[in-house]
Amino acid sequence: MAELTQVLGTILKDVAHSRVISDAFSRDISVDYAKDPILVSFPVPRVEIREASIQLKFAVNAVQQGEVDREGIARDRLSSLASALSQRVYQGLILDSPQRDQLLAMLEEKGLDVPALLAAQITQVTTKQFPLVLAAVQGKPQELVRQLEAALQESVRNNEALWAILKKSTRVQDLRERVSAAVAPAVNDYVAGVSQAIDSAGREGLRVDVAVTRNELADTPESVLSFVSIVTEIRNYAWTQVGGTEEQPIWRLQAE
Repeated sequence: MAELTQVLGTILKDVAHSRVISDAFSRDISVDYAKDPILVSFPVPRVEIREASIQLKFAVNAVQQGEVDREGIARDRLSSLASALSQRVYQGLILDSPQRDQLLAMLEEKGLDVPALLAAQITQVTTKQFPLVLAAVQGKPQELVRQLEAALQESVRNNEALWAILKKSTRVQDLRERVSAAVAPAVNDYVAGVSQAIDSAGREGLRVDVAVTRNELADTPESVLSFVSIVTEIRNYAWTQVGGTEEQPIWRLQAE
């Protein structure tokens, strides 16, 4: 048995490799042409494969679902949660404030990077409370939302310079509400992104084992056979200078 992807990939690789063998022959024979007083005036033969059409007959033996690392996918996307949520909170606390310009000026004067401060707190919570992240991915985000709300509110309040700036323009209750309003949508977006990545990984992890050789298909009824037609085109690419200097040129492979 073989996987369908491996069979198709090998066929395409072999078609391309046949061109490599042909070009190597043209290279070698060109030396003989150059040495011959008559052949030197003849063009060196070179085969061009403009199109190759192949029909593959196969029988599906089994379809297997590969393992999906759900925890790994969720963990890899924690940075996106930290970035998105910190920006949402920053938007609510600073950018959407009627005193935006004054707040931005004071933050710059104090050298406070609010998004970075918030992102660090979010990362700390989601890393230490990773089981809550997994619970959110499984449809129970309430506790993660609660933990993030509490941690972000505490982080803002415990930073004396930031708290002093924010209190000048907004009531304490409003600050808390703005933080809370940002958390649930960000968590929901994170969960949706993880779920989509898990679904995609599941589709990519699907393996189709097939029988393709004559012996394997000898006793296989025609009614259970499948066919796939492959039409390939081999294009020529040449190294072309696209920039740089004479001393340090920049080269790219471009289609002829």
